[in-house]
This record gives sequence, structure tokens and C-alpha cells, in this order.
Amino acid sequence: MTEAPIIVLLSLGRHPVSGRVRRAERDARALTLALGAGPPVIGLHAGPPHEALRDYLGMGLKQLVALVVPEGSDPAPGLAAFIANLDPKPRLIVAGSIAEAGEASGLVPYIVAERLGLALAPGVASLRVEPEGLAFVQALPRGSRRRLTSAGLVLATVDMQGPRPRQVARGPALRARVQVLAAPGAPAVSELSPEVIDRRPARVRPKRIGPATTRAIGGETRLLVDPDPREAAREILRFLENERLLLRPQAGASRTQAEEPSIPEIAP
Repeated sequence: MTEAPIIVLLSLGRHPVSGRVRRAERDARALTLALGAGPPVIGLHAGPPHEALRDYLGMGLKQLVALVVPEGSDPAPGLAAFIANLDPKPRLIVAGSIAEAGEASGLVPYIVAERLGLALAPGVASLRVEPEGLAFVQALPRGSRRRLTSAGLVLATVDMQGPRPRQVARGPALRARVQVLAAPGAPAVSELSPEVIDRRPARVRPKRIGPATTRAIGGETRLLVDPDPREAAREILRFLENERLLLRPQAGASRTQAEEPSIPEIAP
């Protein structure tokens, strides 16, 4: 019986300075994690084949499948369909947390997991295959770690806390072959309805207000300690007007001494 493989979702990266197409950093870490686990590993790429994919083969990957999908199409349906039809079923699916090129939204692993009905384990830093299942160590904020176990198939994502990528051996990279297969087409992004993609101009970022200290307003520096609520409210309104965060009252508007001060309209 053929041993269940580990599937690694691989994408093309882009160097942040030169813009050269390369292996994606997070995907390379995910592949390094899978190669050290023990079971056979299959790399899976959705998109136009490129010579940069050989870098993954130079890391020690024996089999890489490239699913050809139209440019601008959603790669998730093809990836999910290929994995669902695998025989034997995979032991684990691993992916980088986010791509380096394209929209780079980080949603592809979540969509693939949803289509396959799988749980997703984010931020996996290490992996161990055990007789009763899989054991993960998940990287948490501030250097914390958490141990997770799974007896069934899951999809794990790897971030920059994953293992350092293996070096690329040029000989195996040049000799290896990429298996190219056709994948089911998907609607291009430009064909989606305007209701799905809502493009609006970005809002102007509001002005940052500094820490609360003694502040000069109109040439006068004042420090209020436990003031009367009405006095505090007047000072707050004066401060907001000086910062141009409130609209000034219209010319000609009269206000008697007995009237309660009204809060001006907040500027958009």
C-alpha cells in the first residue's frame, strides 16, 4: 500500500528589491517543514509554470505538479479538486500563510480548507508525525508556543516563525521535471460583479493627537487638575476647534449666556 503523502501548496515569490521571480519565502519554509516530517511530499502549484519552481525541487522535493489555470483566475477550486481526487488521500496539507506576489490576501489556504471541509491550523512552527496522528507546535504572539494534535487530515499554514528554508542544489533542480496538468478554469477577477469587488477612494487618515500634557491655546498655557465638568467640556471643545477637528459655528449665530453650549458638528 502506498504511504499517504504530505501536500505542500507552492507559489511563485518576488524579490522585494529586484522584483525577480523566485521561490516564496513562506512556502519554502512550509516545504522544509514537510520534508523533515518523514512521509513522501508532493508539491502543488496552481498557475503558469515558471523556471523558478525548480528552486523547490532543488530543496529535495521529488515530485512537483503544476496545475495550469488562466491568468487572473481563482486557483483554489483547482487545488481543492486535485487534492480531493488523490489516491491515497494525503496525510497533511501545508501552505505558506501568504503569497509574495499577486493579491497576496492569504485567503487561498482558508478557501481550500473550506472546500475540502478541513480544519486549519495557522502559524505552525514545527511538525512531528506520531503513530496516533500529527503533533504541531503553533507559534503565538510574544514568542509563546502551543502544542496541537490531530488524528485526521488538516491544513496547516507556516509563517516566518517556521524553519529556515533549505538551500537550493542546482544539479537536482535542473535535472528534475515539473509535471504540468490542466486544471478546471475559473472566472477571471475582471468578470466578477461590481457588488463583489467594491472599489472606493481611500479615506483621509485623521490627524494624530499627541499625549495629554500642558498645552498652549491662544497664547495661554493651562493645566486643569480635577476641573468642574462644564469647565472641562469647554476646554475640550476649545482644543478640538484649535485642532480643526470641529466646525466653527456659522457667522451670525447668536448665543445667550443662559443657553447651554451646543456641541458643534464633527467635521468629516
